[in-house]
Amino acid sequence: MSNPRTNEDLHQKVLNLEKENAELRKSGALSRHIDETFKTFLRVLPLAAHMYRLEDDDRLIFTDANPAADRILGVDNRRFVGKTIEDAFPMLTGTEIPERYRRICRHGEMWYAEQVDYRDDTVQGAFEVHAFQTAPGQMAAVFSDITDRKRNEINLRRAEEALRMEKEKFHILLDQSPVGVALIGRDGTCQYVNPKFTRIFGYALDDIPPGNGWFQEACSDTAYRESLRSPWKADMGGSDSGELPARTHTVVTRDGSEKRIRRHVVTMENDARLVLYDDVTEKTLLETRLQMAQKMEAIGTLAGGIAHDFNNILSAIIGYTEIALMDTPPGSPPESSLEQVLRAGDRARYLVKQILAFSRWGNREFTPLLVKPIVKETMKLLRASLPATIEIRQKIVSDATVMADPTQIHQIIMNLCTNAAHAMEDTGGTLEVSLVDADLDETFARKHPDMTSGPFLHLSVADSGHGMGPEVLQRIFDPFFTTRSDGKGTGMGLSVIPGILHEHGGTISVDSKPGGGTRFDIYLPVMVDAAVHDKSSPAALPTGAYSIIFEIVSGRR
Repeated sequence: MSNPRTNEDLHQKVLNLEKENAELRKSGALSRHIDETFKTFLRVLPLAAHMYRLEDDDRLIFTDANPAADRILGVDNRRFVGKTIEDAFPMLTGTEIPERYRRICRHGEMWYAEQVDYRDDTVQGAFEVHAFQTAPGQMAAVFSDITDRKRNEINLRRAEEALRMEKEKFHILLDQSPVGVALIGRDGTCQYVNPKFTRIFGYALDDIPPGNGWFQEACSDTAYRESLRSPWKADMGGSDSGELPARTHTVVTRDGSEKRIRRHVVTMENDARLVLYDDVTEKTLLETRLQMAQKMEAIGTLAGGIAHDFNNILSAIIGYTEIALMDTPPGSPPESSLEQVLRAGDRARYLVKQILAFSRWGNREFTPLLVKPIVKETMKLLRASLPATIEIRQKIVSDATVMADPTQIHQIIMNLCTNAAHAMEDTGGTLEVSLVDADLDETFARKHPDMTSGPFLHLSVADSGHGMGPEVLQRIFDPFFTTRSDGKGTGMGLSVIPGILHEHGGTISVDSKPGGGTRFDIYLPVMVDAAVHDKSSPAALPTGAYSIIFEIVSGRR
């Protein structure tokens, strides 16, 4: 007889088994549905997909591929079905990919990578790979062709590197440029200046005021600034290329010194301006000196030739006048007339002597000379002849010896001091004379190519008179040029000085401005000790062309 309890248990177990079987059938159907859905998804997926199955825990077998894989790879992937990954794709042997795929099949990892095929430094092909487990022991590798993207990325990197190198070259060129360079925005603000700009003007980029502030500082005089602005505006209106004509003008640097600058402006598409600044101060100075030297040489040659012949005529006039005086009774009317002729002849002879000195005709007696006593003696003579309204200040301290003609050195000092006294004869003032040692550096030598650096004797004569404007200053060494009224000057006093200094290997500079007095600076090379007692030694005789430097201060700021 059966046990009811046991039958019920068995019945319940049967019911449970049937339920589980139904659930399994349902689960299998779902699994098949999912599998079919996944396969459908792969078929329509625009990305390539390869399917693999791991067998014997080591052999990775290619099982399937979608149509996109055939299209992207350009091959029929069905020929790889059943093959190991190494047999299907030999190019993957030795790479990390087969082992990566095995680990995905075993452990369910996900993996992303970019595979790039380089040949001859160019991209032959590139793929972006996403690999993941689809079922235990199975996986899919989905990949897309990113060849064009990788080529573009590489080309972009190369272009950026080329641009970086070009920028670096450009900045090197700007940093080493012999001219100043500034990039100025459309609002007038400096956006970049190179080191040469800073050396020329004294301003680094952070020192430059915003907007047009720097232009106002460099050319603070309103009238002068407008005189520069007007032609610049005209150039802007007449330029189709954006490149404006180069113009030269005067600017004031940060330390207050004036420089001549040649400016070249190029207007860019965004209305910014690239401005090149060439410091032509020294070039302008040298051109002025060359023109002056050529003019003085031409005038000297002409004047010397005329004066030499005129001197012969004067000798006859003076000689015969003296003979006539000997035969003329004392106190007679002819005696007075002949004496007037003789005095006029003496004045003419002195003028001829000055002309010959200017043109450097005649013999010179160079000896080792201590200039200090000559300056002191000259100042004593001047003190007796100058009016009390002129104060004399002296600083005669140098004991240096130069190789010079004492008469000519005396003439230079006397002419300069007399010229200074004339500038103050109406108003009075101060005459300052100094004689000091000077050790001139390479900067001085560059401004005076015919000079060398080293020890020099520095003679300075300055007055507080009415000063001179640029027009007068440019002509003060011309023979017969004088600003004094008729009969009060021959115009030869200053003109002889450059010729004398030329023979002494020296130089002279002039600094003057209207209402601000005038200062003459003379530099004579100090004698080399070894040549002091040897007048015939070539080393003892200074050489070189004389130079005249005009430092014109017009008051323009």
